[in-house]
Amino acid sequence: MSDVPAPLPSAAAPSDVAGDLLAVAGRGGEAVVFFDTVSYRQVDAARVLPGPYELCLDASRQLLLCSHPRHGGHQGDRGACADGVSVIDLTTRRVVDPIGVAPGQAPRHLAVDERRGLLYISVQAPGGLVAVDLTDHRKARWTPTGAPGPRGFALTADGAKAYVAHRGEAFVSVVDLTADRPARVVSATGGGGLALSPDSREVFVAGPARGPHGAGGPGISVIDAASDRVVRVIPSERALTSVHTTATGAVLAGEVRSTPAGGPDNGRLHIFAPETFEPLGEVEVGQVPVSVHSSPDGLVGYVSNLLSRTVSVIDLGSGRLITELAVEGAGGAGPHGLAHLPVAL
Repeated sequence: MSDVPAPLPSAAAPSDVAGDLLAVAGRGGEAVVFFDTVSYRQVDAARVLPGPYELCLDASRQLLLCSHPRHGGHQGDRGACADGVSVIDLTTRRVVDPIGVAPGQAPRHLAVDERRGLLYISVQAPGGLVAVDLTDHRKARWTPTGAPGPRGFALTADGAKAYVAHRGEAFVSVVDLTADRPARVVSATGGGGLALSPDSREVFVAGPARGPHGAGGPGISVIDAASDRVVRVIPSERALTSVHTTATGAVLAGEVRSTPAGGPDNGRLHIFAPETFEPLGEVEVGQVPVSVHSSPDGLVGYVSNLLSRTVSVIDLGSGRLITELAVEGAGGAGPHGLAHLPVAL
């Protein structure tokens, strides 16, 4: 693990911020940047370990967690895997402590179990979930996920189960976090994008999976969390790479598109209605929309566009693009992880 990085100069005092903050991890750089959600201007940046990837809010402790899977930051880099998570104090917007996952490598997605005070981290190698006690940052447990390369995952509201997607695999692992049991497998469209409904009754998996074990057509598999069975598929004409649920229950999905010549083209954000999953519309976003997030009230959507190096801000009620935020990063990699930070934490 590296030492705490030297802080960057602050662009604005906390009192200068008009609204909530949107935190963005720029994969090619060494910073998490903060935007005011009223003016949409950048107000600060926290220097972190190289290759920031995913973000997760620990509201009760006023902390922001940031994973670092590779030292180079970009998924295509051949650099060595990293083994750290940066801990950012939101009162100062500065890194206060790194969390190590060694001997595990390449920490990716993050989720906080508020009730138990645990941070869960998906670790690509050797493949599993690491639980870290947020009071002392010690590793509390290791849970294998039944397959290599775990990526996106989500915890149920009671913290009893985790649903884990694996890169290139057409299934989801269901992990019982209350007992030492082998992970169960649910066939799904797969791919990596995964989200739970606000009431934890349904799991949404974007696909199809890519890789040697990928199968099925594009769409979103809907898993009933009570039976752990796929109960329907929300169809899509093209492959979906990311999925997110809002506080209202709407389902958002990012679609990567290519030009006729095979180059990257602007993607789309698809919006589906709560419960019925009827398509409500789609919005053009930037190239390679890798991550989707929303405001706590479910009214505004955010999309990280990796190759465009932008974040699209969308009014989900009207389907209107509000603005695009420029997020520069070194090494050709743009933004990835997103977190909406309420002003009253």
